[in-house]
Amino acid sequence: MSGVVSNSLEGPDGGRPGWVAVLALWTENLMETGITKGLGIMLPILQIQLTSQMWIIGWIASLTIATSGFVAPFGGLVSRRFGADYVMMTCGVMMSAAAIAGSFVENPLQLALLYTLLAGTAIGISSVVAKEVVGRCFTKNYATANGIARTGYSVGLIVFAPLVQLFLNTYGWRGTMLIVGAITMHFVASGAVMVATRQPELDQSNAYQTLPQTERTNSPSAHESTLRSHRSSLRKFVSKNFEAGLLLNARFWLVAVISCCTIYAYLMWIVYFVSQAQSNGFTLE
Repeated sequence: MSGVVSNSLEGPDGGRPGWVAVLALWTENLMETGITKGLGIMLPILQIQLTSQMWIIGWIASLTIATSGFVAPFGGLVSRRFGADYVMMTCGVMMSAAAIAGSFVENPLQLALLYTLLAGTAIGISSVVAKEVVGRCFTKNYATANGIARTGYSVGLIVFAPLVQLFLNTYGWRGTMLIVGAITMHFVASGAVMVATRQPELDQSNAYQTLPQTERTNSPSAHESTLRSHRSSLRKFVSKNFEAGLLLNARFWLVAVISCCTIYAYLMWIVYFVSQAQSNGFTLE
């Protein structure tokens, strides 16, 4: 029987697959900043057009990032199930769909549902998957590769802030969301390049396996044994796919607290910078 193509993207340290992975992570960071910073730039106009309060629109961006954190633990599971490249392509479509569909909303609730469910989920999953791929492809130069990919955040802040304001002045907020969605669609291309770069690898395991023959019984002891077996399988599944052991590691919680505080401060600066600058007398330009 023919082999199955491996879902992994691996290569020599610094080889072509590795730099493709760096490009994918860089693009993910760029698009994530574009989504959040775009909402921050459009915050004053969305408040007026959707007849809402400032904090409601700001909370939409906050909930988007919060949702990405809640779904992030599922990134490794879906990556192993469907392949990192196809997951990245799907996440690109979801992020783009959130911005494009957002141009048709009539109230803040519709915008919140689109951005939290689509963009938030896509950001959380793609961020974990892209970092995982970079970690698999680099052993000696991981810090350098990750540092290069992190510049996507900086480029996003420099590029998207004036770009979104230009779109707002030219096309209005609905047209701006359409264009941001079109730009975000380029994230799909990074996943497509990963598909083209992935090396075929044969799976030596047999596709068909013989199930052990067990004697049917309705005795209470058999039911208890089956129940214990299911519980053990569930514990193994959770431990293997979600790294539940980290929850018992004090160092993990120290890093988690620092990371959450940093993300909170960083996000508040991105979302409310424009409105805060306006309240202090600065113009949008």
